[in-house]
Amino acid sequence: MMVGMALWTPLRSMLTFTSTFAPFASEKESLFTPMLLYLALNSVILVAGVYKFSVLGLIPTNAEDWINLAGQASSAEQAAGVLV
Repeated sequence: MMVGMALWTPLRSMLTFTSTFAPFASEKESLFTPMLLYLALNSVILVAGVYKFSVLGLIPTNAEDWINLAGQASSAEQAAGVLV
């Protein structure tokens, strides 16, 4: 749950950043630089969350993670036992 929140919180913050900065809006000062910094820092937090998912093995990045999609090779020989 904590790792999930590490991804959800920056995403939610990025999607609602305009309402976050709405109380500070004025025509005298530009909020472009603080908004850009806010988005950049949330992006860093998001990348750290994705890295944590990868370290925990929750993101399929290795060939072993996709082995169930590979087909089975057919046998070249067959053996049968007979009970006498």
